[in-house]
Amino acid sequence: MPMKDIFHRDDLLEEYDEDLEMIAHVVGIFERDCDARMERIRDSIDNGDHHTLMQEAHALKGGTGNFFAVASYGLAGELESMGRDGNCENAESVFQSLMTALSELRAALRELVGE
Repeated sequence: MPMKDIFHRDDLLEEYDEDLEMIAHVVGIFERDCDARMERIRDSIDNGDHHTLMQEAHALKGGTGNFFAVASYGLAGELESMGRDGNCENAESVFQSLMTALSELRAALRELVGE
């Protein structure tokens, strides 16, 4: 996936005044939060818990938005809408796509901050 589809590097650097130390700190918080939220999203899909799906996907969407992460943001938004609408027919495939997008995002962010 082209970097511009994973996240907008220039926008991120501008947002944080090119402070890679601060970005690394925010990335660390995001990574811990992301793991917990993805686990809750997984459980909510398995259990048909639309409300939790909507809440957790919304929060994850916000986290990815901090990094201008186009693909992850859009996929989390899809899951959020599914939860809101109570229609999770395609939630599993969107979840799998989100896992891939987040993996790519996390790798790209670690590369940016030199980890």
